[in-house]
Amino acid sequence: MALQPWEATLIAASVTSVVSTAAVVATHLLTRSRDRTHRVWDRRMDAYAEVIARQRLIEASWSRVMATKKPVDALLDNFDESRYWLNVAQLEMFGSPAIQLINNMVAQSSLEWFGLYQEWKLLVETAETDPSAAEEADARWPKLKSAHETAELAGKRLVEAMVAEADFQSAVRMPRRSERALKRHLSRR
Repeated sequence: MALQPWEATLIAASVTSVVSTAAVVATHLLTRSRDRTHRVWDRRMDAYAEVIARQRLIEASWSRVMATKKPVDALLDNFDESRYWLNVAQLEMFGSPAIQLINNMVAQSSLEWFGLYQEWKLLVETAETDPSAAEEADARWPKLKSAHETAELAGKRLVEAMVAEADFQSAVRMPRRSERALKRHLSRR
């Protein structure tokens, strides 16, 4: 039995419509995935920009104290704590594991410096009435300076890693085993 021309036309049109529909669906799925990747990348870069700005603000205020060797009333004038915690949440959602790890190290070193600064500031403020407090403040200055150098180095490393990642380079090269261990550690929090 021979195929009639109208039957061949219907078969060809059906096959063409099925292939065309499959191509549209595949294109849509690939485009949606690409768009999601771009949205995540944009959010990551926005979070990184916030962290870099925050780090610059913190370093500027610390530098005032370290340069003058005098405590200041308001260490972080423009520091908004709610914005800080929002930025931490953004880093947890969109930041790479390496950046999250470095940011945690920056937070630890910053808290250590701030704790030492508070102790030193209290000693300096009581030095007018207690001469031994002045001696103790002078004795603690090298430790404060060391903590400042550590925190400043960690902050610079964080900014460098973020800039490297923004340039599509690996922020930190880690062996696969270390990367898995880091992911497990971050998922436990």
